[in-house]
Amino acid sequence: MEQKNILDEIKEKKSILPRQQRQLCDYILSKPIEASTLTINELAKRAGVGTTTVIRMIEALGMEKYNQFK
Repeated sequence: MEQKNILDEIKEKKSILPRQQRQLCDYILSKPIEASTLTINELAKRAGVGTTTVIRMIEALGMEKYNQFK
């Protein structure tokens, strides 16, 4: 997926996600280029969430792996 499509998907689904996943979405939307270069652990830490939250958000967006998200 292109970055634009991922960002649009995040914007579309953000409101129905749990609080921690919305927090992660906010971080990604505010710093999309930086977020795309981070490891899953770095992204979780900078967004103030756990790695499990990152994985669950990726699954909620219909992706299976973090590399698909990046």
